[in-house]
Amino acid sequence: MGDVRRFHQIGGHVALDFVNTLGGRPDDPDDEYLHHYGDLVTWTQRVGLLEPLAAEHLRTAASTDVATAQEVLTSSRHLRYSLDQLLRDRLTTPAGLSNDDGTAVHSAYLSAIRHATPDFSTTHLRWTWRDDTNLERPLWPITVAAVDLLSNSPLHLLSRCQHCRWLFLDTSRQHNRRWCSMNVCGAIMKMRRYRAAHRP
Repeated sequence: MGDVRRFHQIGGHVALDFVNTLGGRPDDPDDEYLHHYGDLVTWTQRVGLLEPLAAEHLRTAASTDVATAQEVLTSSRHLRYSLDQLLRDRLTTPAGLSNDDGTAVHSAYLSAIRHATPDFSTTHLRWTWRDDTNLERPLWPITVAAVDLLSNSPLHLLSRCQHCRWLFLDTSRQHNRRWCSMNVCGAIMKMRRYRAAHRP
């Protein structure tokens, strides 16, 4: 099972990295990185969507409300599944995305914006959240990132590793990237081909 402290960001967008917190085989994902609420907080902090102090406050709040923390973890996995399905639909149907799994993303986005404060101090509108004790706090920037991915990213570059189920934006020059990582899946597949070619 995955260790969130060793998670590799290979997606090219933080929302794709969120989807990739469930890895493994395409037909039987079994490499879970979000085992408990603390993993969700740690992951959100590691990818830059949560400040360290906010993360500390959330861990404290979770320790006193374990049931709600578990509910939020379940919600995060449901959001991840819905986003994952939307993106895989995009891989098989480039003309458009299905609405079947959009409801969860839409609902989470409304909640995120309802709790947000707009920040106009930068060149573009940025959403911020000040409630560091609400256990749903990690989901809000994740959801906004998911909407940004679906709205603004070059989804025609969306691709999937040919060995595992991880997704990424293929920004290589020839758009022929095949693996999530040459050091992991790429090395595994090369070794398999080598052994097959040299099998007596």
